[in-house]
Amino acid sequence: KMNDASPVQGIDFESLRRYQQLSDVLASRERKLRLANRIAQALKVVVAKKEEASHVLVQALNRLATYLRQKRGAARLEKTKAEREANDQRTVIQGVRDRLAKVDTELSRVRVHEAPMVNSDMWNPGVLQRVNTEELRLSLTTEQRSLETQVRELDRRLKRFERSTRAANRRLRAIDNE
Repeated sequence: KMNDASPVQGIDFESLRRYQQLSDVLASRERKLRLANRIAQALKVVVAKKEEASHVLVQALNRLATYLRQKRGAARLEKTKAEREANDQRTVIQGVRDRLAKVDTELSRVRVHEAPMVNSDMWNPGVLQRVNTEELRLSLTTEQRSLETQVRELDRRLKRFERSTRAANRRLRAIDNE
């Protein structure tokens, strides 16, 4: 039997036990809250570092993009220059070949001509002149050889320009794949 003078008299043990449980739950939740706060702060630091790193990467990518645009622009300019030179070369070659065809035709005609003088407009195009047959034959033969040599050299130069154009195309494709 309990004594009325007991120091624990009037204490509701159930309330005390409930108070102790709530106190323990509160302490546990406070620990969890402190832990969550520490984790949030650590995450904040990590996120800030990641954002800084991403800004650095974006800047590097922007510099790379600028570099590649400049490099691509230079390669396109080089390609355009090579194409223009090749087209100019084709025009020159065509002009030389046209002249060579006229020389060949006139030389064929003059080779079978037996008179000492012949009418020709080869020295002054569009104006017929009376010319010594042998002089014209010699002049046309010399010009024919010169034009044939010139066509061969111009063809070699054209091939170089075409190779430059193909190389510029390869560089452009390589830049596009970078």
